Amino acid sequence: MKRLETVQSHRFLPLVLDLEGLREILTALEPAEEVKLVADGMEYDSVDELASHLLGKSPRELTVTARRPYLTVELSPTATRLFAGSNDLASYGMFARVAAVLSSAERSPRSLYKDFHVLLVFVGLQALSYVPIFKTFQLGLFCVMGLVISWYFWICFIQLRRHGLLLTHESKDGRSFYQRNADNIRLAVVSAILGAVLGAAATKLADRLMPTVQPEAAPHASTTLQPKA
Repeated sequence: MKRLETVQSHRFLPLVLDLEGLREILTALEPAEEVKLVADGMEYDSVDELASHLLGKSPRELTVTARRPYLTVELSPTATRLFAGSNDLASYGMFARVAAVLSSAERSPRSLYKDFHVLLVFVGLQALSYVPIFKTFQLGLFCVMGLVISWYFWICFIQLRRHGLLLTHESKDGRSFYQRNADNIRLAVVSAILGAVLGAAATKLADRLMPTVQPEAAPHASTTLQPKA
């Protein structure tokens, strides 16, 4: 009797992997044999060679494979996968280290890159628009729903075109701040607009539920002149 080996696999949320993260993956795979780094059909001997050849351009597909034990990392426009052919101690250790690197590269906040969560928010806002107390805030709710729909389309674009993205520029490559942080800036802008709309709606709702009570004016004392005798 012997224990059967089982495979290990994991699919990640959309991520942005930099060259340092790719180096960490290759370091984690050093105990294995025949480690190969392939980007868009071209095999590279090192991360530096890949970076110098691509000149800051992101490859469409990236694959890192290793044998004995077998493990593969796949970054493509539609998916990011990690697969190991067995679950022995060596495979498990490498799988865990590579998975940690890829997980840390996932786009954040993670919950906003799950289309199911975004759809739940949209359905919730739509349900609120039918509640009588929110009738006066329909314009604000529709604005928020528009932002949610826009964010949903952005998620679809990321999942279909830029799911597994490798940045091939070094951290200090002279690019502008916006070029290095474009996705984070977009997220901050959407979050700010969403927060402003929700804040305004919450303020109006609070005013409606708890109207400000104006203090009553004190009655003026009247002086009655008595006629002289």
